[in-house]
Amino acid sequence: MTNIKNTLSRLNLLRGLLLLSLFGMPGILHFDITGVTHQFGLFNLQSFSRIAVYLSIGIIVFLFFIGIEKLRVNRYTFSNFRLPFIYYSLAILISVPMLKGTDFILSGYFVFEWTTFFILFYLYVNEQNKYSLSLAIQDIILLIWIKIITLLIILPIFPSIGIFFEQSLGIIRLGGYFVGPNVLGTLVALLASYYYFYYKGPNYKKYGIFIFAVLILFATNSRGALLSFILAFSLSLFGSKKGLNHLILIYFVGFIAFLMITYIDYLMRGLEISNLMTLSERIPLWGKYAFEFPQSPIIGFGFISGVKDLGLIIPKIHWVAPHAHNDLIQSIMSGGIVMGVLTFGIYVSLYRKCYKSSLTGKSQLLMKNWFIILFGYAMLTPVINWKLFAISGIFWILFITLRIENNNADIIRP
Repeated sequence: MTNIKNTLSRLNLLRGLLLLSLFGMPGILHFDITGVTHQFGLFNLQSFSRIAVYLSIGIIVFLFFIGIEKLRVNRYTFSNFRLPFIYYSLAILISVPMLKGTDFILSGYFVFEWTTFFILFYLYVNEQNKYSLSLAIQDIILLIWIKIITLLIILPIFPSIGIFFEQSLGIIRLGGYFVGPNVLGTLVALLASYYYFYYKGPNYKKYGIFIFAVLILFATNSRGALLSFILAFSLSLFGSKKGLNHLILIYFVGFIAFLMITYIDYLMRGLEISNLMTLSERIPLWGKYAFEFPQSPIIGFGFISGVKDLGLIIPKIHWVAPHAHNDLIQSIMSGGIVMGVLTFGIYVSLYRKCYKSSLTGKSQLLMKNWFIILFGYAMLTPVINWKLFAISGIFWILFITLRIENNNADIIRP
């Protein structure tokens, strides 16, 4: 009985730390809002708070690994984590010739965050007798709910950090600096799909939370998240074996068409049509990266810091791009052809796992849906070639868990 209690307490500790690592340090203090810390580059009070959170998690994980695990490694469990460890080790290794001083330290720190997360996730998986896709989905949904609930708590107290308000354009975007409208939009898109296609509880809760999530999605005014959800939801309805879903698809398409025609200003955000056609000025930015690429085509410019240091200006809004606004382009600019090919292979691998025939019923339907939503986000913002955050963590949790499921299926298969 004591051993069972110890196992449960360790499991709860690891699960709590895992969720905390993906929740991260929410946006509370605007970057360098006072101008006092500008001479320290990215190291301002918000950054120091983030560092404090992840250093604390790292210390606990280290003590757990040393004191409880006695440095023992389960080779079978660890084999499912080998690729991400290699990925980020290679990312920082090939950055050595390109990054100097503070830039290298900063990039190395973000690799430390990733390393802490993967060791933590390994310990969490290893602590359980059998980690499955259904458990991973439960963890992801819990993380999303924590994000939503904390935002709703902070909103009436500090609305300025929970909502972006463009006074000149009259645009309000839920999520603000606290979560980020695009991140929140993607998370609630995953949540809506989960409750519609996977949730097994009462219908009033299933459809009630689905509507709640969709309303939040619209409130974020995240065009990328919305369009990804529309595509994923439509294809999932079409691929569903329920005839009722095919009928719902017809009404859904008609409803979306009506919204697009009637409320086109929602998509325009008070801007010109060119902003929409260029994906919020991303396409011209990608063209600028194409001109920079030949300067270091093999190993790129360095993980995270190197891409930012290029100092490319986003057209029209005249804002220095902190990243390439596309995960594949970010990987190429960070680590050249080497990381670009590896990143492309990882996405192809996740695609195959999500669409694999060994997944059946609701699990397969949800994984196909979630892949489209995550891939849509990755085409507009870096995911695995960026710092650790909720969406990038969800990506790797699914990647590793589906690998575990496939390996278990191969063992069982005669």
